[in-house]
Amino acid sequence: MTTTVSDPLPAPRLGTTEIAQQIASGQVSSREAVEACLHRIDQINPRLNAIAQPRGQQALRDADAADQQLASGGPVGPLHGVPITIKDCYELAGSQTTLGIPGYSHGPDATDSPLVKRLKAAGAVVLGKTNIPQGMLLHECENPVFGRTLHPDDDQRSPGGSSGGEAAAVAAGMSMLGLASDLGGSTRQPAHCCGLVGFKPTSGRLTIRGSQRSMPGLRALVIQPGPICRTTGDADLAMRVLLDPTAAPKQPDERPVAWPDYRQVDLAGLRIAYWTDNGVAPPCVAIARAVEQAAKRLTELGAEVIATPAPNPDEMMRTYFGLISADGLRSFGRLLQGREKTDQIARQVRLGKLPRGARAFLAPLLDLAGQPALAKLLRLSGPRSVDQYWQLTVAADAYKQQFWKTLDQAFGGRPVDAVLAPPHSLPALRHGSALHLLLEGSHCYLANLLDAPAGVVPAGRVTAEDERAELAKPHSRWAVEGRLRRQNALGSAGLPIGVQVMARPWRDDVALAVMNRLEQPLAS
Repeated sequence: MTTTVSDPLPAPRLGTTEIAQQIASGQVSSREAVEACLHRIDQINPRLNAIAQPRGQQALRDADAADQQLASGGPVGPLHGVPITIKDCYELAGSQTTLGIPGYSHGPDATDSPLVKRLKAAGAVVLGKTNIPQGMLLHECENPVFGRTLHPDDDQRSPGGSSGGEAAAVAAGMSMLGLASDLGGSTRQPAHCCGLVGFKPTSGRLTIRGSQRSMPGLRALVIQPGPICRTTGDADLAMRVLLDPTAAPKQPDERPVAWPDYRQVDLAGLRIAYWTDNGVAPPCVAIARAVEQAAKRLTELGAEVIATPAPNPDEMMRTYFGLISADGLRSFGRLLQGREKTDQIARQVRLGKLPRGARAFLAPLLDLAGQPALAKLLRLSGPRSVDQYWQLTVAADAYKQQFWKTLDQAFGGRPVDAVLAPPHSLPALRHGSALHLLLEGSHCYLANLLDAPAGVVPAGRVTAEDERAELAKPHSRWAVEGRLRRQNALGSAGLPIGVQVMARPWRDDVALAVMNRLEQPLAS
């Protein structure tokens, strides 16, 4: 059975900004908005399994309190009465933070994380916590604690990950806004899969205090919280709340950099580089088409847009996977010790522990077995010595500097403002294929390595013509990954797709401005 998000249920279809304005003006009450979402949850969530820990009765009490405060003339925050959801990695008082790992939670959280506090202080009403993949390590959404989350448009596919529950909830009309997080596309990839906006700010803008992590010792790559929502205006609103310039003191891991207004950015004259193929995983026909259409649209708006190869993709992959796997996934493995694991996670942990000698032996065998991407992953990742890890951090810093210099050269030495690229090689994946197709998500890893702001906007849907063209591509029936790509292409017509926009660090306004000008024409 497949149910689409166009089901005629009485649920809100407005963006966060619009519903906030309607509640503030009295056109609709917070209770009405919350009840509409809860009705949608009752109707759809038993099948989708997106909201893992609902808190409906508490949400209704909070909505009534918001309405009473508004009626009495009390202060109204920018999200006053708006129903939202929280990813199951953030502490939420009264709920459990599980990371999808049996036995990880030792009871309800006593307090809210700083970001949840800011959302509540702005008036948001929390409907519950959303599902994630086990340990948040895959672009899929399944764990032994809460089970599997389904895509709103296709039961056979995943809404993505690791913020898959958030994307499914917002796309299905069960929530107006989701608090997500991103270490390798975990906000952007689900947004792409579900036809939404997902935004990862510059690394260091938002605190990750009060957020549980499966690799807590990782510092060279910075997790960044961010919103999943319907429009870039909604993303900007959410970021203004999450940054909360009135909060004092700032969290130690936040840098007090002013939040610029994306509406003041003039697209005319912006220098924008773009590519469809990042040199690691070529995108499917539909996504390549969407990026080309976006490039054309930006040119029509007066931007200077130049097609250029992605700078040194091999070095990007070497440093990203080297850093993220330098401990051989030992810290994650300890969290899972003696606990139930999903099949994909169990295999990922076993591969992560392999010593470098075993990797050198196994990688050629995987090549012969038709799994070249997995073989490449084995060669790139694995445990490192302290010296090797430090050298990787030096290499990462050098890559960041050289990346922008390389793109600037395409514009005659003038600084490039933004990059347009795919968010993923494929639309929403079929369940169980994320580990084999891990490198297909490499399009998102770049922004994390560069500490750059990046977001995804909807770019329409896969057409029947796109699907036929993808299936007509030559492939080897012996190549496991090739067969999986073909299986994922089959039946993909109608699935949402997105395009990704990245800007230089601290120019989040540029990324949002480009996204804003793209979202309406592309989504239609």
